[in-house]
Amino acid sequence: MKRYHITLIHTLLILISFLVLTCNVRGDGGRISPGSTGMLTQMIGYNYTLTVGVIDYLSNTPHPGVNVYLKTAQGFELNFKVNASGLYQWSWRSQSLIENLRLDDISIDGNLTIIRICQVSVDEMEVPLNRYFIPEENRTYYFDLKINSWFERKPGRTFFYFIIWVLNGKVIPVANFDPLYTKWVWGRGDVPVKKDLIINLAVPVKSSNKPLPHPPPYPPFDLYLFPLN
Repeated sequence: MKRYHITLIHTLLILISFLVLTCNVRGDGGRISPGSTGMLTQMIGYNYTLTVGVIDYLSNTPHPGVNVYLKTAQGFELNFKVNASGLYQWSWRSQSLIENLRLDDISIDGNLTIIRICQVSVDEMEVPLNRYFIPEENRTYYFDLKINSWFERKPGRTFFYFIIWVLNGKVIPVANFDPLYTKWVWGRGDVPVKKDLIINLAVPVKSSNKPLPHPPPYPPFDLYLFPLN
């Protein structure tokens, strides 16, 4: 009988220990407690893959060999060159849960203009868009885009996609004075007022080694990179 009591006590102690451990791991309603979630995340983490594709807008075919720089709102900065299929892929593992990626800044080389990124057309964005082209670098810059990626969640990994449609550009001079947009100046009458070309698809040239002559009576010009094949 004494032996039976000792065995029963041992069994109860084991059950109590199991229940204590279970309570530490499980919260109310059978949910995992915050503390254990952190431990599981630390052990497991999250897997992500970012794919960037550069596509010719007119032919809808890959545009290979383009050098790209991009910066996301989540703090990722990437410099890369897309492959022969117009693609670049980067995979990483993180302890943080990332719902989506937001593209803020991007630059591309090769005399290219960006027409569309994912679901957003550049010409439909709020104007004027902060962008410029530097001929000496043969590179086009876009800032403060705030464009969300496409994404796909699969068991064990989340996939993000930035698909970029581009067109070859050509630098064209545009008169920066509109004769129909004037103001009256004392002693001079109606004088044309300088106006910027507010078209997002046209990218202002920030600098150039070949300034255009503009002798009177022709108005001065501003240079823009237009999407022209």
